[in-house]
Amino acid sequence: MRVIPASEVFARPDSPYGMHEMGSDGDWRYAEHGHDGFGEVLYVLAGAIDNHVNGGVRRLRSGELTVIRQGDRHALRGSGFRFCNVNVPAATWRALGGYLGAPTMQRLLKPADPPVRAVPEGERPAFEQRLGALFAAQDSPQADALLRRFLVDAVVGLIAGPSTSARAAVPPADGPAWLVDLLAEVDDRRLATMGAATLARLAGKSHEHLARTFRAHVGDTPTRWLHRLRLERAALRLSHTNHAIVDIALALGFANLGYFYRLFKRRFGMPPHAYRRLHAPAALRA
Repeated sequence: MRVIPASEVFARPDSPYGMHEMGSDGDWRYAEHGHDGFGEVLYVLAGAIDNHVNGGVRRLRSGELTVIRQGDRHALRGSGFRFCNVNVPAATWRALGGYLGAPTMQRLLKPADPPVRAVPEGERPAFEQRLGALFAAQDSPQADALLRRFLVDAVVGLIAGPSTSARAAVPPADGPAWLVDLLAEVDDRRLATMGAATLARLAGKSHEHLARTFRAHVGDTPTRWLHRLRLERAALRLSHTNHAIVDIALALGFANLGYFYRLFKRRFGMPPHAYRRLHAPAALRA
């Protein structure tokens, strides 16, 4: 059995977490392994996948959440699925234990098999929106705070039943309240069709007022900010998902693949496929 070191799942030694998304239409498997220096929260977005853990097998279905603890050994097998995982350093789990208390953490760590929780169906859209915010915030100043809030809700939910908070996390930002709300609305789903006019309409502000506020608090024009954000989100998905490059480009609003390649190379110094080879873990490159 291979033991995966923390250095393989975190971009930097001080990364608060490493988050990835994996999907496959055909048969897929990840060989049995253990974790050294981190634990994993795994959530099934669609389909089902078999988690072979500690000598047994548990089928995880859409909407189910589990924790793979540092001492567990597991392998994953399935087809027609999509899941995401959040790899969390051991030091963060210890700090969480100090906050929640030893008895609560023991109820998570003591069972032979990791606990599994089905997120209530009515809560799933908000929960998945929260995961999307966590995914996008990996390199942001808010990453650590978002992670800790997510873990408290997820771990308490696994142990004590349904989460008491289904409200999606909104990353804080400098500036007036309406700007904070506006930035939170610009998720990957809306980026494909969003422009400066859409931002002004959503904010209920004139184009001139929007531009002045962006220059003062974001340091750029709305159009250039959206353009930069699309490329940054593309880089994030290249390094943290196994989605096809053309699908990533189209989903973020780049209708011309050649244009996307030129812009990406200008921004990151290499084409998208080279960026993926350099930054993605082996499981996502396969």
